[in-house]
Amino acid sequence: FLTIIGGAIFVGSQAWEWATFIKGDYGALETKGGRILQFVKADTGERAALADFSKTLPSERVDHEKKNGVWFYNGEALPSYTVNEVTEGLKSNPNILIRTETINSEGEKTLLTREESLNKIKDAKLVVEGANLIRNEYGSRLFADFFFFITGFHGFHVFSGVVINIIIFFNVILGTYERRGHYEMVEKVGLYWHFVDLVWVFVFTFFYLV
Repeated sequence: FLTIIGGAIFVGSQAWEWATFIKGDYGALETKGGRILQFVKADTGERAALADFSKTLPSERVDHEKKNGVWFYNGEALPSYTVNEVTEGLKSNPNILIRTETINSEGEKTLLTREESLNKIKDAKLVVEGANLIRNEYGSRLFADFFFFITGFHGFHVFSGVVINIIIFFNVILGTYERRGHYEMVEKVGLYWHFVDLVWVFVFTFFYLV
């Protein structure tokens, strides 16, 4: 029974993590070359969210209603800010710097100077919020692809294991295996469940620790 509870908690945690990862925490810009530009606070070195410095430009957007055309309902959701709003916010806030995906000699992402940041943002073409199979505000799109595939594949097997364990639990209560004279099915499900546990050790190591 505790195994079922633990599995359900894990699936819920995985769903929460996916939702948070997809929604995003900070936001970033994507350049014309497909590279991600993140923003960092110069005084603390912490990552800055777009909401911390972006300027709101009233003339940037127009609210669309049903009477304006059906095309609106088929389009992608607009990001919270436009490239121009982020650019103007960067220009007016000297404490904000840009961090690129390029890895420096110390094994860390390259933090640009103020002047370099102002020049680099000219290459930006769109705002990225969260992560999906197309764009990733946290870095490489390839990482997001692997993350969603591996954790999703593993999460599906955990969910399947929880369902199977529930079935086994009630079968034990009803005495199904007692009447059969053996608990072979319980042993098989136990092997499956512990194999899923073992896989998680490697998933956690390579996606969360490395």
